[in-house]
Amino acid sequence: DTFTNPDVYDKFKSYGQSKLANVLFSNELARRYSGTGLTSNSLHPGSIRTNLSRHILESQPKYLDILSDIIQNLLLMDSDTGALTQLYVATSPDVKDVTGKYFVPIGIQDSTSSYGDNVTLQSELWDQSEKLTSKFWN
Repeated sequence: DTFTNPDVYDKFKSYGQSKLANVLFSNELARRYSGTGLTSNSLHPGSIRTNLSRHILESQPKYLDILSDIIQNLLLMDSDTGALTQLYVATSPDVKDVTGKYFVPIGIQDSTSSYGDNVTLQSELWDQSEKLTSKFWN
């Protein structure tokens, strides 16, 4: 219901839930394929200057746009630097056999939240994903 009901949908909460789902799914994939040579890791790329927030404050005054740009330029990584963690996890021989882990900038193995490590949530997300997508592959 929260996906289709605009009275219940919260874009900030949904964004956070989508990031958690990435971690949960990656961890479940790592668990299910452990020992097969397939690896699955998740990561936080860091805070990167992009235009992803363009729809968050669509009707803000122009001076807030300018202030936001200044703050982003001072505090956020450029996209080239922001890509380094993904590139490291995907290509580095140092993590070739590492699976089920979480990485932060720049290529540092870290822990995720207790939610991300919750095996029950991982399994439930996997099962729900199979249920929702089964009509496409059965």
